[in-house]
Amino acid sequence: IMTTITLKEILTNDNLKAFFKYSSQFFSKFPKEYFHFIKTTLLAAKNCREVSFAKAVFSCPKCSHYIYRPVTCKSKFCSSCGKIYAE
Repeated sequence: IMTTITLKEILTNDNLKAFFKYSSQFFSKFPKEYFHFIKTTLLAAKNCREVSFAKAVFSCPKCSHYIYRPVTCKSKFCSSCGKIYAE
């Protein structure tokens, strides 16, 4: 039986901590900006479309009704945002 694993399931906090711990020696050969960029990209992809992480709030000026929309990461690495770049 084949199961589908999403990128968000792979990018859990435990997996990211282990990746950063074990890859820090590898990235020490490169400028620090590389490691910072990779860390920022992975965290952005992990939190993409999470209302708890970042959201835009829209309100009606007449009735004060609020609508929350999640913010996307717009990264080529992200499985949902990267699809737009591929198309």
